[in-house]
Amino acid sequence: MLNFNFTYLFTTVLLSCSPVQNTAEMKNDFTLISAKKSTWFGGREGVKGAIYNIVLKNNQSKPYVFTKFKYGKNSVPFIIKSTGSNIYISANINMNSPLPEIDMQTGKRVDQIAEENDVSEIVLEYQISSSKENRSLKITSISEVENSSSKDALPN
Repeated sequence: MLNFNFTYLFTTVLLSCSPVQNTAEMKNDFTLISAKKSTWFGGREGVKGAIYNIVLKNNQSKPYVFTKFKYGKNSVPFIIKSTGSNIYISANINMNSPLPEIDMQTGKRVDQIAEENDVSEIVLEYQISSSKENRSLKITSISEVENSSSKDALPN
């Protein structure tokens, strides 16, 4: 009898300590449909940038707010539009390289090597419902597009 009670107690404690998997919490909030980057060049030397267009599918029914678009260590302004369950996010990032300097002794132009901010991932921070908890969505697979038009950025 004592052995039965011990086994029952041990099993009860073991089952109560195991994590309960809630399917709603296991499901991702958003699914990445596409992430595209297109590079642009300005009219002046050293002026260039990139436009990032990201399309997500909303997998949950709670209200959400995207708070940050992080490019490397920097947060950049972004535009967001949603139609149905799809969310369209667009950000324009300037990557200005420094202008060439002139060597005062020789009068010759000295090209500076611009530090490229090589970013292999974009991080979107968001909040679900009225929670103040910041969640993040890392986007690591970004495809390069040769030319982009403004009509590709957001739907009408």
